[in-house]
Amino acid sequence: MKKILETARKNLPLTDDCEITFEGRLHRLTDEKLSACVEGGVNRLSIGVQTFNADIRKEMQRLDSPEYIIRRLEEISAIDNLAVVIDLLFGFPGQKGKVWTDDLKIVSELPIDGVDCYQLNVFEKSPLNTRIKSGLCDPAATLAEAADMYAESVEYFSAHPNWHRLTNTHWARTPLERNL
Repeated sequence: MKKILETARKNLPLTDDCEITFEGRLHRLTDEKLSACVEGGVNRLSIGVQTFNADIRKEMQRLDSPEYIIRRLEEISAIDNLAVVIDLLFGFPGQKGKVWTDDLKIVSELPIDGVDCYQLNVFEKSPLNTRIKSGLCDPAATLAEAADMYAESVEYFSAHPNWHRLTNTHWARTPLERNL
């Protein structure tokens, strides 16, 4: 990873303040890999958290516990000049009412720089759709339910003066999350 980033910096006409984002999951993002990213010039980390709810994470086959994710995000957020942004999805099976509200509350309590709130897409040939169709899993949110969840995220972050909206789905809390 470090070699790829060094090669990109050497061979591409990048400005000194360009945003270099590494996207991934916290699962297996070791300190060594994180150091290689930062040393290679990564200044923005985008992590696909999806949800903090333990039951939904298990159902969606996400391996890390909410406690681990929270602790790791706190550790990573302490790295100087590294914007930490997470993706949060709404519309998962079982993610209604308080579950979504709790996810938003956890995000607001974390020392992260930004959050994206996206609707879950259930594709026809996906394993999730197969589980839903076979009755092994509750259905995902309806379009109306997902719209309500989206509206709740907008109302939630709009009500917090330290968050500002960058796009329809993207919110920033600090100047590190520039969205250039």
